[in-house]
Amino acid sequence: MDLGATTIWEAWDALDSEGRLTGEMSLNHYAFGSVAEWIYSECCGIRPMEEFPGFQKVRIEPRPDQRLGWISAEYHSAAGTYRIEWKYLDEEQVQVKVSVPDGAAAYFRLPGDVQARELKSGEYNMSVTL
Repeated sequence: MDLGATTIWEAWDALDSEGRLTGEMSLNHYAFGSVAEWIYSECCGIRPMEEFPGFQKVRIEPRPDQRLGWISAEYHSAAGTYRIEWKYLDEEQVQVKVSVPDGAAAYFRLPGDVQARELKSGEYNMSVTL
């Protein structure tokens, strides 16, 4: 903010080693920040359900990918904190941990599952073969 930015800048290397701007660019560019939305909604699979405002119920449909190896995220909602973590144990086995806040629920589904299963509030730890 000292240099006028109100969002993430257009380029990661916007400043040189002396702290001066490198070239002309927008100082109000959201493109890099949008990566976080992809991480939460696609990699971790945390998605709100419009019919349940305030994250009372969510969909959690992670997409584990060996190229990432593992991922962990928390989402602090009006209903409480949802957590998800997955990591590859080997080429096929994936450990998945999910936390659903008190009084809330999640519809959980992994790739290949035909139907989502409802997870009530609590902690879940499972090992699955993908």
